[in-house]
Amino acid sequence: MNVPADRPIEEYRQKFINDTRSVNITDFGAGSKISVKESRTLRSIARGGISISKYSRLFQELIRYFKCRTIIELGTSLGINTLYLATSGSDVKVWTFEGCLPVAKIAEKAFMDLGQENIEVLKGNIDSTLPRFLPGSADIDFAFIDANHTYRSTLNYFNQLKPKLSDHAVVIIDDIYWSKEMSKAWSDISSQFPDAACIDIYKCGILIFDRKVSPQRLRFEF
Repeated sequence: MNVPADRPIEEYRQKFINDTRSVNITDFGAGSKISVKESRTLRSIARGGISISKYSRLFQELIRYFKCRTIIELGTSLGINTLYLATSGSDVKVWTFEGCLPVAKIAEKAFMDLGQENIEVLKGNIDSTLPRFLPGSADIDFAFIDANHTYRSTLNYFNQLKPKLSDHAVVIIDDIYWSKEMSKAWSDISSQFPDAACIDIYKCGILIFDRKVSPQRLRFEF
């Protein structure tokens, strides 16, 4: 059942699921397991390429519980998860990064249609846009990494974000079992932080740096 505040987002998701328009995909990463075509329909992206609602709602609750305000999302896609992040509090600001310009523009229209003005989309190859953005950014409270699904890029993104993380930050690394490379990336990143809470829920890995949370290693299906 949809939470009332989330219903407009889910209605927009359904619009994408019914949308047969095609977009040309610029893929800077490891590709898609849904389609290898350069052109994909919005329907196919919505069905297989964006977070399902229960995970987006979990991210909302983490943002609320840890009072996160500055939110970074690497990999906007159609913007459904972005909307969940942006509606997690009245004083949050989301900076979301997307390499594929046609997809980014479609996401921006969704944000405008739903009146969500606390989202800024940074378009272009994240390898270029992220290092330009970070020097002037505030401390990051919440980071969602769902971009180039390779070991090297995932480590690179995290290592760039790490110096900017606040002392109560939450970091989500998505699709940690998407490939052996992603599993190794999660293993190597999480092992760096014996004093953090590291939670593996199969779909993604969650790192919690807030000292109020006991250091622990958990693994369960959500």
